[in-house]
Amino acid sequence: MDLIQKLNAQVEKANKQYELLKFENDSLKLKIEELTTQNDKLLRNSQDLLLKIDSTLALKSKGRN
Repeated sequence: MDLIQKLNAQVEKANKQYELLKFENDSLKLKIEELTTQNDKLLRNSQDLLLKIDSTLALKSKGRN
């Protein structure tokens, strides 16, 4: 009987640890998703700025000719 109680306690402890790790994993997945979205937005903004710079330089070089 004592052995069964010890094993049950270990299983319960393992289940609690699993639930905590599962919650942490889900939280980290959400954080990754947020960071990926933010990174994509920053990349688009960078590309837009580069296009504007290229357009401005092209217009200035045409104006010199």
